[in-house]
Amino acid sequence: MADVIAKANENHTDAVIYPEFFGSKDAGVDYLKKLENGAFGEYKQEYSKVVMTAEGKIVGYNLITITGDFAAISAIGIHPDFQRKGLGQALLVNSLIDIIESNPDVKAIGLAVTLSNPAKLMYEKHGFTVRDEFSSIVLS
Repeated sequence: MADVIAKANENHTDAVIYPEFFGSKDAGVDYLKKLENGAFGEYKQEYSKVVMTAEGKIVGYNLITITGDFAAISAIGIHPDFQRKGLGQALLVNSLIDIIESNPDVKAIGLAVTLSNPAKLMYEKHGFTVRDEFSSIVLS
């Protein structure tokens, strides 16, 4: 999955701002280890999803964490060859349904997205609103 994390963020602002998570396959491996070890909240594998081709190749993913009454979509990505086919939206909607139906204690679901990310429009379409904005200045 780490290679899909890197590929989904290749040539994307997120890879520039967060190279330690999305900049390479090795960074993706480290990110997954941190996630599984609870660095971003309790990792919930049962709500995290993977999209695979009929041949078993992973082409998309989302990763969910829950801390108290807050669930977070820690990451979501689709391999560039499979983007714009509704897979990201399907991942998002299915995870939202799973979280809402299975976790009555969860009062809010959030995610972080750069403002330049085209997926921001999809999140807003499904009810997410911008609560906080931050800027990053990157020398590249």
